[in-house]
Amino acid sequence: MPLPDLSSLPPWAIVLLVVSLAVIIVVGRYGFTNGRKTTAADNSRTVELAMATIDPAAIRQVATAIETAAATLVETNRIMREQGRDNSKALDEIAQEIRHQGEHLRK
Repeated sequence: MPLPDLSSLPPWAIVLLVVSLAVIIVVGRYGFTNGRKTTAADNSRTVELAMATIDPAAIRQVATAIETAAATLVETNRIMREQGRDNSKALDEIAQEIRHQGEHLRK
């Protein structure tokens, strides 16, 4: 399976992709390592403790923050695309004017 072309992504998206992959790798590697070190008795106590310490309100706040960040990234991407189109139009007009001036100078 060929890898997708990432050169068309904006720089902030590439940075976000790399950071996300790094977090996944670190959590996976150290999470599995710590899981192998515990015994069954430790696991049951850890699960009980984890269930007691997780606050549903905090989870909802984090979920809301993630949704807000995702919406902001989508909006930023839309704005950057519009600005890119505007810049492209301006560059096309400049190129056309330069061609026109070049033709004018040749005469």
